[in-house]
Amino acid sequence: MADNVIDTKAEKKRLKEEKKKLKQEQKNQRKEARQRAKELALEEANLSDDEESGGFSVFLVTAIIILVWLGIIGLLIKLDVGGFGSQVLAPVLSDVPVLNKILPESEETESTTGEDYGGYSNLKDAVNDVGMGHLVVSLVDGRVAQAEIRRQVAVAAEVPSVSINFLPHLVPVNRGIHSSILVTPKSGVTAETALKAIAAFYAGRRFVRVLPPGKLADTKHVTFTNICEIGCVDDAHTGRLVLSSALDNLTKGAAGQAVQNMNLVCGLPETLGLDTAR
Repeated sequence: MADNVIDTKAEKKRLKEEKKKLKQEQKNQRKEARQRAKELALEEANLSDDEESGGFSVFLVTAIIILVWLGIIGLLIKLDVGGFGSQVLAPVLSDVPVLNKILPESEETESTTGEDYGGYSNLKDAVNDVGMGHLVVSLVDGRVAQAEIRRQVAVAAEVPSVSINFLPHLVPVNRGIHSSILVTPKSGVTAETALKAIAAFYAGRRFVRVLPPGKLADTKHVTFTNICEIGCVDDAHTGRLVLSSALDNLTKGAAGQAVQNMNLVCGLPETLGLDTAR
């Protein structure tokens, strides 16, 4: 019995010592953790200082390089190397305070007026004067194209030959061709029946737009597209039909037509890479 009591007291004492030891270990661990946290914070602060000092160094070096180059450029301007100061920068900087101080000294002043450019003081005036108000018949272009037009119209009409008048006019527009065609129709043929025939002929053609009755073609509607627009109206006074067509000669008339042909030759979709909407 006495031995059991002694054993129990010894066990309690051992457990108490282990518990105390565990608490001490936990205390030491917390202390070590706080110390490690302080060390990490100190390292982070040092890194931030290094980054700031490094960023400042980069800025300082960049600023020095810029100042050096500005000094070199200023020296070249002042020495007027290659006339860079007097001929290039003087007209631009002569009225700018401070900057004009670095320009080379010169007793001569060179000025240019609009008369040196044909009387035009700016590009807008030149374009307006050259383009606006001029509408010319180009007989040379007409003769060149007339034979081809007669041949193609005769083939389409399935007749030996046809007689036409073709008068191309040069007008002040950036791009576009507009054709007005006067036709004496057969008896009973109206603009409506002509439009039906045209629509049937061009059915399924993605790049031909046949307009409804009473509408005529407009170059603005086909600009930057590969589309040809066709319209037809009756002229009740003369009994003729007035047909009109419009296309963008820089797209449908050239580049777009080439792409369209390439697509057909290569077996690709005909509309690939071409704009069909406007």
